[in-house]
Amino acid sequence: QKVSEKLTYGIFLGIRKTADSTVVAYTVGTGTDEDKIAEDSIRLICEALEQGYEKNLEQHKAWWQSFWDKSFVELEDKFFEKNWYLGNYLLGSCSRKGSYPMPLQGVWTADDGQLPPWKGDYHHDLNTELCYYSYLKANHIDEGASFVEYLLNLTDKAKAFAQDFFGAQGLCLPSVMDIEGNALGGWVMYSLSPTNQLWLCRAVEKHVDYTGDRDFLQNRAYPYIKAGGDSILSLLQENEDGKLVLPLSSSPEIHDNSLQAWLTPNTNYDLALMRAHFKSLIRLSKLLGLTEDTGKWQKAFDKLDDLHLDKDNVLLLSRDERLKESHRHIAHLMAIHPLRLIEYDSAENQTIIDASLKDLEALGTDHFCGYSFAWLAELYCVQKNGEKARRTLEIFWKYFCSPNGFHLNGDYLDKGYSKFKYRPFTLEGNFCAVDALQEMLLYSENGKIILCPAIPADWQNLSFSLRAENGVLVTADMKNGRVERLKLFAECETSFMLEGMNDKPLELHLNKGESVELNR
Repeated sequence: QKVSEKLTYGIFLGIRKTADSTVVAYTVGTGTDEDKIAEDSIRLICEALEQGYEKNLEQHKAWWQSFWDKSFVELEDKFFEKNWYLGNYLLGSCSRKGSYPMPLQGVWTADDGQLPPWKGDYHHDLNTELCYYSYLKANHIDEGASFVEYLLNLTDKAKAFAQDFFGAQGLCLPSVMDIEGNALGGWVMYSLSPTNQLWLCRAVEKHVDYTGDRDFLQNRAYPYIKAGGDSILSLLQENEDGKLVLPLSSSPEIHDNSLQAWLTPNTNYDLALMRAHFKSLIRLSKLLGLTEDTGKWQKAFDKLDDLHLDKDNVLLLSRDERLKESHRHIAHLMAIHPLRLIEYDSAENQTIIDASLKDLEALGTDHFCGYSFAWLAELYCVQKNGEKARRTLEIFWKYFCSPNGFHLNGDYLDKGYSKFKYRPFTLEGNFCAVDALQEMLLYSENGKIILCPAIPADWQNLSFSLRAENGVLVTADMKNGRVERLKLFAECETSFMLEGMNDKPLELHLNKGESVELNR
């Protein structure tokens, strides 16, 4: 079947019969040359038939056993535990190192004869980023590498788009694109936003932070993240106050596809991403000893405005506009999560987070999609509010996911949680929800590891094995509300503060390959 000038596919099937069995092998071959597609596919089928069913089954089971050995979660709340495992199963089913990353529907598509929802493409104003939130703490690094390697391999394409479309230096991918990185268009404010590239850069940065791979940082990740910064820096202009602002600024999906969607530069969405990006470049360039780069990024960071707050300490959309109605995309709170520019660690920050979440609650969830609830649970984790995080995830998994676990975007059971009643299937909500559960169990940012920072009061007994930053594997057992046993294994040399084991924080230094066990 010819799809386009660049793609042809075929379905190939082979049958081997013996006296007591019939074995069938099939595959889908793709490419540009029909003869080569057929040749490669038939060879693959013959090899599978020669190996036989049992051999193929052994390889299949061995892969999944290795996958499940990477981490675990054991909770008294079996509903939450089941959904953690289901989310990880979905990840292992549709994202493999060396292959393309999952689009909106992974390997599953619509069944009504039409294209998948939103063309099944790559959206970078939330969707791809949320899809690759959960793999880090779940210790499924290879599965997440699919996304990171894909982005890095598109460097030349991203540089060309930055130059051709924006006239900018550095690199920038279109925010709605096909598998080859070509722009597909859409609502221009979001499908062509230059700051969404910074969210992609953060995905690369977090991959480095959790693996601790210094060579990867120096040779591949930092040049990519730096080029993202160069792109934004070449677009910024100084205003009359000497502050750097973008010529145009928006906040994803606010005011939909209307002229009102262009907000006063810079929106808190754009501003938070730029502040986080330059802050990261300062940190990474210092780590690599790049003094000149450090000065460059510090100068840029110093010329950005502070985040825009209303008089009651609520984070605004932009300096002169506030969110006044329920909305699916919580972009104005990016600084809280995922960027964590505002941590719940000071009276000032607590005031901002508390006020912003209270305001969000007052606006209600009428126009939330399923992923909005998963994102809200992440925000409650930052606030260390385990009760609300649990309730929000419960709503998501019960009322915005079908019986098979797929996130359906809308309140399809009509339980009153959202006015969206539709059911287009996308995966980003599943993975964001899994990550929120992991955030309830383990905090790992800024040189700290905190055990069970946002769990409900009645989660008294639990166990988990998850990954923290710098390749620290954390296995913890909680009994009667107290962490009794803890095992730490370091894949890299690292130092950090540990909280949640005893009454006082504990400063630890681990060498590469070192393991330590702690008991209360």
